[in-house]
Amino acid sequence: HLRMMLAGYLDEAAPDPAAAARIEEEAGWVEADRIRAFHESAGFRPGGVGMEARPSWDDWLRANTPVRDRVFRTTRSTLRRYRETGVLPPDTVIPERCIDDRFYPLGGAKPLYDRIEQYILRYYDAYLSAGGKNVLLGFIMTVYRRRLTSSFYAIRKSLERRRAVLAEKRRPLELPDLIDEDDRYAVEGLDHLAGIDDLGGALILEGGDLRAELDELDDFIGELTGQPPAEPKMEAMYDLLDENFGRGGHDTAVIFTQYFDTLDYIRGQLVDTYRGALACYHGGRGEYWDEAAGEWTPVGKEKIKERFRRGEVKILLGTDSMSEGLNLQTCGWLINFDLPWNFTRVEQRIGRVDRIGGRPEVQVTNFFYEGTVEDDIYRRIRDSHDWFSNVIGNAAPVLAAAEGLISAAAM
Repeated sequence: HLRMMLAGYLDEAAPDPAAAARIEEEAGWVEADRIRAFHESAGFRPGGVGMEARPSWDDWLRANTPVRDRVFRTTRSTLRRYRETGVLPPDTVIPERCIDDRFYPLGGAKPLYDRIEQYILRYYDAYLSAGGKNVLLGFIMTVYRRRLTSSFYAIRKSLERRRAVLAEKRRPLELPDLIDEDDRYAVEGLDHLAGIDDLGGALILEGGDLRAELDELDDFIGELTGQPPAEPKMEAMYDLLDENFGRGGHDTAVIFTQYFDTLDYIRGQLVDTYRGALACYHGGRGEYWDEAAGEWTPVGKEKIKERFRRGEVKILLGTDSMSEGLNLQTCGWLINFDLPWNFTRVEQRIGRVDRIGGRPEVQVTNFFYEGTVEDDIYRRIRDSHDWFSNVIGNAAPVLAAAEGLISAAAM
């Protein structure tokens, strides 16, 4: 693909002379000849490129690509220079980001959290060690690991689903029996599992004690069900919303979560207080609280956006499907109740409110549980790369690789 793209570009344009000079100086004339002839070498195999020569190959491919004439990166700092020099009107609003990371203790739920975490990791390791289809089931355990820090309700729903499948010994067992659409969207690479005909034979490990696992799951589900209605992050959000709305800090708020299960939990906690001022967006559709009917009623995307713009809706709660094509620049406050391990998706969320012509300042509040692996990793990335204040820039390649880093560390 790279060779074809390079050939297409060089059919229409002359090679970059500066790149030609650099590769000859850095790689020598023999390797430089190979690089310059690459677009004509249909039988070439990249395995023949030594590690010491690869920077020169990368340099040549980047310098002679059609993308360079069609894609332009414009950072916020560039836009501000345009405004200062008169390229943009002086009254153009280019929002400043204010990142507010908040870390909350799990409190009395910490022992339960630790036990569920150990259960997930134990089966993850066992599936990977068993090999075959079990490796795919180990990959699914990473879904549970992500849900564990989203909300207690979200992990409970996943464990209930797993318990039902184990108890019924359902065959054939397919991917939707174990995870839902939100899980598939949240985790890169799950789509290739959809074609697996039957995972049932691998679900119960050879020599495993099914009764013991069912008892363990029953114990987890029972304790999760018995937790106080407002878990620590939810209590914190009550206070934060009340403080901001009551003291004039913000008029509206956008709240994101990865999972409908967590969304369902949050809206159930907030609806008694905010009633018709609360709306949701998930699965490509909106919902608002119908006071007369006492239920959530479907509504179109444009209607949701209009109600939010007019201030009739104060809180708009959504999954990541809300980060696609729903512009909410009239709002200056976004809350991430949980954070994807894929930082590009976090940037897409922020992009709903951080838009040219929007509010002068955009506040992004991120919720974490203390003492979790996500807590440690996010703190390190934030301290090293200024979090998301300048994600479109030098930090972008680092942040793009963060999902794999977090996944490996978490498991």
